[in-house]
Amino acid sequence: MQVIALVCVGLLMPQALMAAAPANVKINDVALGNGGTLLGQVVDPQGLGVAGAQVVVLQQGQKPVQTVADKTGMFQVVGLKGGTAQVATTGGQNVYRLWAANTAPATAKHSALLLSNGSVVRGQMQGMGGWLLPALAAGGIIAGVAVATSNTSSTPASP
Repeated sequence: MQVIALVCVGLLMPQALMAAAPANVKINDVALGNGGTLLGQVVDPQGLGVAGAQVVVLQQGQKPVQTVADKTGMFQVVGLKGGTAQVATTGGQNVYRLWAANTAPATAKHSALLLSNGSVVRGQMQGMGGWLLPALAAGGIIAGVAVATSNTSSTPASP
């Protein structure tokens, strides 16, 4: 039964949230503007703005917020709260500690900078070899069939 629950949770959680973050993740401090406004820019490896880049902001307990960068790679997200947030774009992501207006330390930046390498990698299950989730799913199916087909009310064949 626990295997089935584990498989269901694994299938329902977004892959980005399941992926283990590297131990050396640098958390950047960013001051939010009035109304919880996060300003930022998506740039390529050469430092040029990425026009039309999709940007997603994830904060624990909040719905993901999506926006699109303008022709210079600049983006704006309104209505965020202070706390940690993962900000991601195609081929890049950063973790930020967002500070409510007028509460940020002096070292906090006034905008987020995201580096996009432009490559899209889907469904690679890094670090798991791509075998763990299918194996758990198969195990859950087998366990479910075994439980459903077992008949515990019959008398055992041997005493």
